Amino acid sequence: MKFKPLKKLKNAFILLSNDDGIGSFGLRLLEDELRQAGARVAVAAPLSEKSGFSHSISGDLAYSEMYDDFTQLPRRIEKIDDFHFGIDGTPADCVHVALTLLLQEKPDLVVSGINMGRNLAEDILYSGTIGAAAEAIVRGIPAFALSQDIEGPDPDWSVAKKYTVPLIEKLAAESFDINTLISINYPNILPENLSGICAARQGERRFPDKSLLKNNYPDDYAETAKNKITVTPLTIDYTDYKALDKIQKLF
Repeated sequence: MKFKPLKKLKNAFILLSNDDGIGSFGLRLLEDELRQAGARVAVAAPLSEKSGFSHSISGDLAYSEMYDDFTQLPRRIEKIDDFHFGIDGTPADCVHVALTLLLQEKPDLVVSGINMGRNLAEDILYSGTIGAAAEAIVRGIPAFALSQDIEGPDPDWSVAKKYTVPLIEKLAAESFDINTLISINYPNILPENLSGICAARQGERRFPDKSLLKNNYPDDYAETAKNKITVTPLTIDYTDYKALDKIQKLF
Protein backbone atom coordinates (compact mmCIF):
# COMPACT_ATOMS: atom_id res chain seq x y z
CA MET A 1 0.00 0.00 0.00
CA LYS A 2 1.06 3.57 -0.64
CA PHE A 3 0.24 6.99 0.73
CA LYS A 4 -1.96 9.21 -1.39
CA PRO A 5 0.17 11.92 -3.02
CA LEU A 6 -0.25 15.47 -1.75
CA LYS A 7 -0.41 17.51 -4.94
CA LYS A 8 0.06 20.94 -3.38
CA LEU A 9 0.86 22.49 -0.02
CA LYS A 10 -1.55 25.38 -0.39
CA ASN A 11 -4.49 24.76 1.97
CA ALA A 12 -3.00 21.43 3.09
CA PHE A 13 -3.26 20.79 6.84
CA ILE A 14 0.19 20.01 8.28
CA LEU A 15 1.12 19.00 11.83
CA LEU A 16 4.57 20.07 13.02
CA SER A 17 6.59 18.62 15.88
CA ASN A 18 10.23 18.31 16.92
CA ASP A 19 12.54 17.21 19.73
CA ASP A 20 14.16 20.59 20.45
CA GLY A 21 11.09 22.04 22.13
CA ILE A 22 8.23 24.29 21.13
CA GLY A 23 10.33 27.45 21.27
CA SER A 24 13.11 26.26 18.97
CA PHE A 25 14.37 28.33 16.06
CA GLY A 26 14.09 25.47 13.56
CA LEU A 27 10.44 24.85 14.38
CA ARG A 28 9.56 28.53 13.98
CA LEU A 29 11.41 28.68 10.67
CA LEU A 30 9.56 25.61 9.42
CA GLU A 31 6.18 27.00 10.43
CA ASP A 32 6.87 30.37 8.84
CA GLU A 33 7.95 28.85 5.53
CA LEU A 34 4.96 26.47 5.33
CA ARG A 35 2.50 29.23 6.19
CA GLN A 36 4.00 31.44 3.48
CA ALA A 37 3.42 28.53 1.07
CA GLY A 38 -0.27 28.63 1.98
CA ALA A 39 -0.42 25.59 4.24
CA ARG A 40 -2.58 25.45 7.34
CA VAL A 41 -0.33 24.52 10.24
CA ALA A 42 -0.73 23.08 13.72
CA VAL A 43 2.11 22.54 16.19
CA ALA A 44 2.46 19.95 18.96
CA ALA A 45 5.97 19.90 20.41
CA PRO A 46 7.69 19.14 23.72
CA LEU A 47 7.70 21.84 26.39
CA SER A 48 11.44 21.25 26.79
CA GLU A 49 14.21 19.64 24.76
CA LYS A 50 13.71 15.89 24.26
CA SER A 51 16.61 14.99 21.98
CA GLY A 52 17.68 11.35 21.89
CA PHE A 53 14.30 9.92 22.90
CA SER A 54 13.90 8.05 19.60
CA HIS A 55 10.33 6.68 19.23
CA SER A 56 9.63 6.31 22.96
CA ILE A 57 6.06 6.71 24.19
CA SER A 58 5.22 7.65 27.79
CA GLY A 59 3.04 5.05 29.49
CA ASP A 60 0.57 7.58 30.86
CA LEU A 61 0.05 9.12 27.41
CA ALA A 62 -0.09 5.89 25.42
CA TYR A 63 -3.90 5.73 25.62
CA SER A 64 -4.73 9.40 25.16
CA GLU A 65 -7.60 8.49 22.83
CA MET A 66 -9.49 7.19 25.86
CA TYR A 67 -9.82 10.70 27.33
CA ASP A 68 -12.56 13.17 26.43
CA ASP A 69 -10.39 16.25 26.78
CA PHE A 70 -6.66 16.99 26.95
CA THR A 71 -7.12 18.67 30.35
CA GLN A 72 -7.81 15.20 31.78
CA LEU A 73 -4.39 13.88 30.79
CA PRO A 74 -1.94 13.16 33.63
CA ARG A 75 0.74 15.29 31.93
CA ARG A 76 0.98 19.03 31.49
CA ILE A 77 -0.44 20.18 28.16
CA GLU A 78 0.01 23.90 27.53
CA LYS A 79 -2.51 25.17 24.99
CA ILE A 80 -1.15 28.33 23.43
CA ASP A 81 -4.05 28.59 20.99
CA ASP A 82 -6.22 26.17 18.98
CA PHE A 83 -3.24 25.21 16.79
CA HIS A 84 -0.23 25.37 19.13
CA PHE A 85 0.36 22.96 22.00
CA GLY A 86 3.34 22.38 24.28
CA ILE A 87 3.38 18.88 25.76
CA ASP A 88 5.25 17.41 28.71
CA GLY A 89 6.33 14.34 26.78
CA THR A 90 8.55 12.87 24.10
CA PRO A 91 8.40 13.85 20.42
CA ALA A 92 6.42 10.71 19.64
CA ASP A 93 4.07 11.54 22.54
CA CYS A 94 3.41 14.93 20.98
CA VAL A 95 2.39 13.50 17.62
CA HIS A 96 0.41 10.70 19.27
CA VAL A 97 -1.58 13.04 21.55
CA ALA A 98 -2.14 15.58 18.78
CA LEU A 99 -3.54 12.96 16.40
CA THR A 100 -5.69 11.18 18.98
CA LEU A 101 -6.97 14.06 21.12
CA LEU A 102 -5.89 17.60 20.27
CA LEU A 103 -6.70 18.09 16.59
CA GLN A 104 -10.20 18.26 15.15
CA GLU A 105 -8.96 17.40 11.67
CA LYS A 106 -6.62 14.70 10.42
CA PRO A 107 -3.46 16.25 8.96
CA ASP A 108 -2.47 15.64 5.37
CA LEU A 109 1.17 15.51 6.43
CA VAL A 110 3.36 15.53 9.54
CA VAL A 111 6.72 17.31 9.46
CA SER A 112 9.23 16.95 12.30
CA GLY A 113 12.02 19.49 12.75
CA ILE A 114 13.87 21.42 11.68
CA ASN A 115 16.23 19.72 14.12
CA MET A 116 19.25 21.58 15.50
CA GLY A 117 21.83 19.00 14.46
CA ARG A 118 22.09 16.45 11.70
CA ASN A 119 20.43 13.04 11.81
CA LEU A 120 22.71 10.85 9.72
CA ALA A 121 23.98 7.28 9.85
CA GLU A 122 23.55 5.76 13.33
CA ASP A 123 22.09 9.04 14.67
CA ILE A 124 18.80 7.91 13.17
CA LEU A 125 18.48 5.18 15.81
CA TYR A 126 18.44 7.72 18.64
CA SER A 127 16.72 10.68 17.03
CA GLY A 128 13.55 12.09 18.54
CA THR A 129 13.05 14.00 15.29
CA ILE A 130 12.84 10.69 13.44
CA GLY A 131 10.69 9.25 16.26
CA ALA A 132 8.04 11.94 15.85
CA ALA A 133 7.85 11.27 12.11
CA ALA A 134 7.72 7.52 12.72
CA GLU A 135 4.73 7.95 15.03
CA ALA A 136 2.89 9.70 12.20
CA ILE A 137 3.66 6.77 9.89
CA VAL A 138 2.31 4.35 12.53
CA ARG A 139 -0.88 6.45 12.56
CA GLY A 140 -1.23 6.28 8.78
CA ILE A 141 -0.04 9.78 7.89
CA PRO A 142 2.91 10.53 5.59
CA ALA A 143 5.81 12.22 7.35
CA PHE A 144 9.07 14.08 6.88
CA ALA A 145 11.95 14.57 9.32
CA LEU A 146 14.14 17.63 8.67
CA SER A 147 17.55 18.23 10.25
CA GLN A 148 20.12 21.02 10.05
CA ASP A 149 23.85 20.42 10.55
CA ILE A 150 25.04 22.97 13.12
CA GLU A 151 28.69 21.91 13.46
CA GLY A 152 31.02 24.87 13.29
CA PRO A 153 31.10 28.30 14.98
CA ASP A 154 28.21 29.89 13.09
CA PRO A 155 25.27 27.62 12.12
CA ASP A 156 23.62 28.89 8.95
CA TRP A 157 19.98 28.04 8.24
CA SER A 158 19.70 29.73 4.85
CA VAL A 159 19.85 26.46 2.86
CA ALA A 160 17.01 25.04 4.96
CA LYS A 161 15.02 28.26 4.55
CA LYS A 162 15.46 28.24 0.78
CA TYR A 163 14.87 24.55 0.06
CA THR A 164 12.42 23.22 2.68
CA VAL A 165 9.17 24.11 0.91
CA PRO A 166 10.33 23.11 -2.60
CA LEU A 167 11.62 19.77 -1.30
CA ILE A 168 8.47 18.97 0.67
CA GLU A 169 6.30 19.96 -2.30
CA LYS A 170 8.27 17.78 -4.71
CA LEU A 171 8.45 14.73 -2.44
CA ALA A 172 4.92 14.92 -1.03
CA ALA A 173 3.57 14.83 -4.58
CA GLU A 174 5.06 11.33 -4.96
CA SER A 175 3.47 8.13 -3.65
CA PHE A 176 5.60 6.31 -1.08
CA ASP A 177 4.99 3.07 0.79
CA ILE A 178 2.93 3.39 3.98
CA ASN A 179 5.95 2.26 6.03
CA THR A 180 8.24 4.95 4.61
CA LEU A 181 9.18 8.33 6.05
CA ILE A 182 11.51 10.80 4.38
CA SER A 183 14.55 12.19 6.22
CA ILE A 184 16.19 15.35 4.88
CA ASN A 185 19.52 16.72 6.12
CA TYR A 186 20.84 20.20 5.35
CA PRO A 187 24.56 21.03 5.36
CA ASN A 188 25.80 24.02 7.34
CA ILE A 189 26.72 26.23 4.39
CA LEU A 190 25.52 29.22 2.41
CA PRO A 191 23.21 28.44 -0.55
CA GLU A 192 25.87 29.51 -3.06
CA ASN A 193 28.15 26.76 -1.73
CA LEU A 194 25.59 23.99 -2.09
CA SER A 195 26.82 21.14 -4.29
CA GLY A 196 23.40 19.68 -5.02
CA ILE A 197 20.65 17.46 -3.67
CA CYS A 198 21.39 13.76 -3.32
CA ALA A 199 19.22 10.68 -2.77
CA ALA A 200 21.22 8.75 -0.18
CA ARG A 201 21.00 5.64 1.97
CA GLN A 202 21.40 5.62 5.73
CA GLY A 203 25.14 5.57 6.14
CA GLU A 204 27.38 4.25 8.88
CA ARG A 205 30.46 5.36 10.74
CA ARG A 206 31.43 1.94 12.11
CA PHE A 207 33.01 0.72 8.85
CA PRO A 208 36.07 2.86 8.01
CA ASP A 209 36.60 0.96 4.75
CA LYS A 210 33.38 1.66 2.83
CA SER A 211 34.54 -0.46 -0.10
CA LEU A 212 33.82 -3.57 1.96
CA LEU A 213 30.11 -2.73 2.06
CA LYS A 214 29.62 -3.17 -1.69
CA ASN A 215 26.69 -0.76 -1.72
CA ASN A 216 25.71 1.13 -4.85
CA TYR A 217 23.92 3.99 -3.09
CA PRO A 218 25.56 7.16 -1.75
CA ASP A 219 26.09 7.42 2.00
CA ASP A 220 24.12 10.23 3.73
CA TYR A 221 26.99 11.02 6.09
CA ALA A 222 29.55 11.23 3.30
CA GLU A 223 27.33 13.21 0.93
CA THR A 224 26.39 15.85 3.49
CA ALA A 225 30.11 16.34 4.10
CA LYS A 226 30.35 17.18 0.37
CA ASN A 227 27.97 20.14 0.91
CA LYS A 228 24.91 18.34 -0.39
CA ILE A 229 21.36 18.13 0.89
CA THR A 230 20.62 14.45 1.45
CA VAL A 231 17.19 12.87 1.06
CA THR A 232 16.86 9.43 2.65
CA PRO A 233 13.78 7.19 2.69
CA LEU A 234 13.54 5.27 5.97
CA THR A 235 11.19 2.41 6.75
CA ILE A 236 9.57 1.53 10.07
CA ASP A 237 9.46 -2.11 8.93
CA TYR A 238 12.61 -3.48 10.58
CA THR A 239 12.32 -6.87 8.89
CA ASP A 240 15.49 -8.06 7.15
CA TYR A 241 13.88 -9.88 4.22
CA LYS A 242 17.08 -11.47 2.97
CA ALA A 243 17.66 -12.99 6.39
CA LEU A 244 13.98 -13.97 6.57
CA ASP A 245 14.33 -15.96 3.33
CA LYS A 246 17.38 -17.72 4.79
CA ILE A 247 15.60 -18.51 8.06
CA GLN A 248 12.56 -19.88 6.25
CA LYS A 249 14.79 -22.53 4.70
CA LEU A 250 15.90 -23.64 8.14
CA PHE A 251 12.44 -24.64 9.34
